[in-house]
Amino acid sequence: MIKSARVAASIRKCITAYRLALSAIVLCAVPLIALPFADRDVGDVAKLVLPGLAFTSALSQLVTVIMLTVLYRRTHDPSRALLTAVFLAAGIVAAAFPVALPLGRDGIVPIGAQAAAWLWIAWHVVFPAGIIAYALVGLRRQAHSQSKPWNPKTIRFVLLGGAAVGVATVAWAFWAARTLPPITHGNDLSGYRTSGVGSLTLMLCLAALILLLRLRRGRARDEDVMLAVLAVTLEMVTNLFPVHRFTVLWYVGRCLFTAGSMFVLIGTIARIVAWRDHAFALRATLNKEKARSERHAERLRHLWQTNSTSADDDAFLRSMLNGASHALSEGREFYAFICHRDGGEIVVDAATRWALGPAVAVAGDRFPVHGTLIGLIAAERSTHSWGDVRADELCQRAERLLSQPWRAVIVTPFRVAQTAYYIGFASPLPLEDAGFTPLDHAYVETLASICAARLLQRAQFERLRYQTQHDLLTGIYNRATFRAQGFAAMRSGADVALAVAGLDDFRAVNDTVGHQTGDALLVEVAARLSAAAPPDDVVARLGGDTFGILMRHVRTREEAESRVRRYANVFREPFGTGDREGRERIPLTASFGIARAPDDAAGFEELLARADAAVYDAKQAGRAQSAFFDRRVEAEFQLVRRTKDELAQAFVHDQFELYFQPHIELETGRVGGAEALIRWNHPERGLVSAAEFVPFAERHGFMEQMGSWVMRETIRISAPWRQADPSLCIWCNVSPSELRRESLATRLAQVGTGLRGVGVEITEGAVMDGSSEMAKSIGMLRDAGFAIALDDFGTGYSSLSHLRRLPIDVVKIDRSFINGIPQERHDVAIVEAVTSIAERYGFSTVAEGVETMEQVAFLASIGCTYGQGYLYAAPMSAPAFERWLRDRHEPPAQIA
Repeated sequence: MIKSARVAASIRKCITAYRLALSAIVLCAVPLIALPFADRDVGDVAKLVLPGLAFTSALSQLVTVIMLTVLYRRTHDPSRALLTAVFLAAGIVAAAFPVALPLGRDGIVPIGAQAAAWLWIAWHVVFPAGIIAYALVGLRRQAHSQSKPWNPKTIRFVLLGGAAVGVATVAWAFWAARTLPPITHGNDLSGYRTSGVGSLTLMLCLAALILLLRLRRGRARDEDVMLAVLAVTLEMVTNLFPVHRFTVLWYVGRCLFTAGSMFVLIGTIARIVAWRDHAFALRATLNKEKARSERHAERLRHLWQTNSTSADDDAFLRSMLNGASHALSEGREFYAFICHRDGGEIVVDAATRWALGPAVAVAGDRFPVHGTLIGLIAAERSTHSWGDVRADELCQRAERLLSQPWRAVIVTPFRVAQTAYYIGFASPLPLEDAGFTPLDHAYVETLASICAARLLQRAQFERLRYQTQHDLLTGIYNRATFRAQGFAAMRSGADVALAVAGLDDFRAVNDTVGHQTGDALLVEVAARLSAAAPPDDVVARLGGDTFGILMRHVRTREEAESRVRRYANVFREPFGTGDREGRERIPLTASFGIARAPDDAAGFEELLARADAAVYDAKQAGRAQSAFFDRRVEAEFQLVRRTKDELAQAFVHDQFELYFQPHIELETGRVGGAEALIRWNHPERGLVSAAEFVPFAERHGFMEQMGSWVMRETIRISAPWRQADPSLCIWCNVSPSELRRESLATRLAQVGTGLRGVGVEITEGAVMDGSSEMAKSIGMLRDAGFAIALDDFGTGYSSLSHLRRLPIDVVKIDRSFINGIPQERHDVAIVEAVTSIAERYGFSTVAEGVETMEQVAFLASIGCTYGQGYLYAAPMSAPAFERWLRDRHEPPAQIA
């Protein structure tokens, strides 16, 4: 049956455009052929053949009902459900037809002739009326294309309705045969033709045909129904002819309708077969999609398992490639690799194993970019795939690729920082159909992104590890790594010597050329020391301008000294400053301290401390020297270290305090100002004077922090005093190293304004330096609003003529000259000369260390302005100085 349906469907495809016309011609020809036999007695053959035709017509309609029902259960189309009911009702009426048919002159039953006539009329009413309803429903659905389909259960009620209509029609026909007047007289159709029933029925058929013509939109089902209605219409037309054998024409009509019904049946079967083929195709598609989904799920599972592993980077890459090589394509294993470009070479980072021979690259292999597939696609950033690389013209230029067995290849690039990486898969068998799919591309690109994230993480870890192990400025090991290496060397039991190199006067170099140039010098020093180191030695920057050298396999003192001499030789040539032209060179020297284990210490920390102590001894011996650890200088070194720690703690715990010693005007006795002097409230030693710790702070880098504190506190504490007496001037000291610092401008910006009555004292040596940087710093102080005093004048190398070129307000005469007056004539001459020149240039003068009235009388006689010393007052704390001012009543009752 299915085979015949397929043949019918193929025939329908060939004659679709002419089907209706051809069928109409055939149906019109059949009655014309049958007309000559209308007057003949059909005899016994007709009694067997004609009922068979009637039953065949009924059976075709009932089978059509079954097929339409099956089709409706797939589509839930309301018009198709109604068509099913129409054929069911017509089939029931047609099934009752043979029972009532008159054969020859006698019928099967006594009422056969009239029953058959009424059944024939009823059938011609039921079928076109049902088709009209079907056409109206179809036209409504075309007007409302979004209408919802009927519920699948509706077919039961539709079939029950069609059966009820058919049974009711048969019952009515038998009732009409007994009750209504006859519409036929024997085999004469005159009553049928003259009663008007035929005309009304023909009009109903024509209405159904017109509605179907409007409904037709190229659907095969509607064309087949139209053919059935056309057959019914032609049957009505032929029965209006004046013939004598009504029975024959009935059967001719049955044949015509049977042909139309068979068209509907065959079309329905063809549609069911098409649905079945579509179902098979859909199942195949679903199976294909299921396989693809399972493969995709397998890929996702592999990605999740690989990405969640805690293995190291190399193991992670290998695991990912091994899993992906099986998950990329079902039933096929790929060779997988990850590589990156290093200049003109390709470096393989990871690859799966493959048993095809030595032509396959493995991890660690390097080969030129030229002639490879990577070289051809390096300029592009998209995924490339080939179902068969040998069929692509681009790949014909990749000599290395052609020398290998690969046919199917997919490669995608990715970047990690500035490095170009590639992940690829290759198979010795070409891919069929369309090759790699977009889903395959997406999978490989996902793998690439995971690799990029892992490799970037590894690069970040490597950079972080490098930063934690190396000095960020010089690039050599830092102190932490140096300690770790030292501990490891000590545990191994090897003969170890430790040298600490401290650059000589590097702070002065920083003050002279600036910290940026100083950093460039440190970088070159580190590079030279590293270049001079044997393979077993470790060079590290311990901090600042100090470097450590761990020397292994040093058995004797002479071997250690020889090794250190090798490092000291790097300082023979001047060092570059990193200037643009590369011409500026600065000479540097270094002092080396050496300690050996286990002679000098059993532990590494102790060994490092004693090598550091030896550096201090080498510097004390004249610098650019080397010295072995000597226990005699350990105490002095420990004192230095302890003092540095205590000074650092003094800033943290606020142990410093300012004391003030007044300046007294010699002629009037009025207070003209005071000098702020720093003191250290040591928790164990008590109050420590500046002379005991300021030089130490100057040598060990505390002076900038200390000077900033002194300036800030002087301004803060003296603010109410200066407000009460605008003639007061409170002075604080600024060291030469502070003037050379680039941070001076920042400090001045922090103190702000309101500096009237505040001055700074600068030593003679700093002013007489003559450098442009020093002159710039003094100018910055002057612009900020500070008064300038030249401290300790006469103790340096300057001549008195320098005074006229200095932007100063006050000259302070050192106490070493005041102590000898008026007895020492040399001191008297110097003091008189300084006072005379200062008076000529408009400077005020302050004599330090005034202790006797005789000195006061002499200084006043030569024109000295102020005196400062124990004769007037010793340095006092801020509260004591404020009380001292109140006691002198200057200014009266205005000092808060």
